[in-house]
Amino acid sequence: MVGDEDGVAVIPRAMAEEVTDAAEQKSRSEESDRAAIATGTWDRTWLDTALDLRPPSS
Repeated sequence: MVGDEDGVAVIPRAMAEEVTDAAEQKSRSEESDRAAIATGTWDRTWLDTALDLRPPSS
């Protein structure tokens, strides 16, 4: 069982290492995103595209 400010998760002991590795990788990814946001260099074009609900023009 692990928890942080976002909540609590129950992880099977057999998967602990795999889940820990994935969580650390995600944390590193989010750290670089936070740094890019802080410096104004975050590329969010993927988000603009994902939120554009208009059909593609032909």
